[in-house]
Amino acid sequence: MELLDEISKNFRKRFSTAVLVRIFFLFIILFGVFALLYAHNQTTELKENIQSMNNLSLHSLEKSIQLRFAAFKLYDDTLNIRLKDAFIPFFNTYELHKEDIKKLDLNLIKTEINENPENIDLYIINESNVIVATTNKQDLNLNFRENAPKFADYLDTIRINNGFFPDQVTGELNGIELRKWAYMPTSDHKYVLEIGIKEQSFGIDRDIIMNLSDIVRDTTFSNPYIHDISIFNFKKDPVATSLEYVNPLQDSRINQIFETHASIIDYANGIPIRYLVYLKSERAIYGYEASFVAEVNTDVSLIENEILSIYLGMFNLFLIVIVISGILLYFTLIRLSRPVQDIIEDINQISQGDLNHTIRDPEIEEFNSLTNAIYRLKESILSEQLNNQILIERNILLNQIIKSIPEPILIINSSHNVIGWN
Repeated sequence: MELLDEISKNFRKRFSTAVLVRIFFLFIILFGVFALLYAHNQTTELKENIQSMNNLSLHSLEKSIQLRFAAFKLYDDTLNIRLKDAFIPFFNTYELHKEDIKKLDLNLIKTEINENPENIDLYIINESNVIVATTNKQDLNLNFRENAPKFADYLDTIRINNGFFPDQVTGELNGIELRKWAYMPTSDHKYVLEIGIKEQSFGIDRDIIMNLSDIVRDTTFSNPYIHDISIFNFKKDPVATSLEYVNPLQDSRINQIFETHASIIDYANGIPIRYLVYLKSERAIYGYEASFVAEVNTDVSLIENEILSIYLGMFNLFLIVIVISGILLYFTLIRLSRPVQDIIEDINQISQGDLNHTIRDPEIEEFNSLTNAIYRLKESILSEQLNNQILIERNILLNQIIKSIPEPILIINSSHNVIGWN
């Protein structure tokens, strides 16, 4: 312990070491603060760039899907003429038997429509939104108020109005087949007549036009910070995904987004980790949501690695700068302390009586005043020694004169003390 204390004292006493330690640690603190601020700014800029890239990708995704919506609408609208023609015999037959709809033979009406009877079904929906007559037995007595409240509200709107109301190609409520639907209110506004046409080509055409997989894959590929994209319909069924296997545990907030039409962004440490984006369809809502919700997950590990690389890069730079600065400071202090050491040695030499010793030139402007002071001190010492020598010689001469006088002589100072005699 005593040895450590002695080393510590010597360590503190060394001028060059003290200066080196203070400057070195001061530089470490200043550069460390600068490195942290720079790394923080770089990280903030990275997060802002990620946010901008993701916003561009989501905008591109939304516009691409909107184009698909528009293309499918053009295709879908071409089928409306067929449904309008199909309603003519259906509506006219109802007008003949509207007092008692049980007399309506819907299967016979199917044969009068200019469509393949196997590909068409007729429905009559009453004021309670229940199918009371249909050629599709599995849908008989289907209550839309209970099974599809939004669709029931839409049927009420149709019932109190007049005209032709086309729907789009979509799936059955109780089945998997795609149909093109249309509705007309009866003249007495008691019922809504419904026709559903099915074609094998509907599914093929829809898959071709509404093939969103390419859009999802291209968007994911174009942005390295997006890990995967999945698009869901109102049933939370995936209609497109960039994953090989869709996660069966979809985000429970998808239903909320279909209700509020408001997108959601999740953040962690300032990093957007998940987007739930509402992709609005311009088509009307017929008891179901025609729009989609896209779930976009960012590649959090990639972002975290990039942030880590920023801090590691600054830390490595910090170490390199510290090492180089330490070496430069060390040699600089040697350069500065060497003249001081030379001056100290010169002073020691003079103090030992070597007044003829030549003081070395420090070759540093700041030390010239110190060397000049040493020169003046040396000259003062030489002058004092010379004066002392003269005084000694005079005393010797005086003593010799006093001793040569034959008469007794006493030398008394001001205090009346005898300080000399012959």
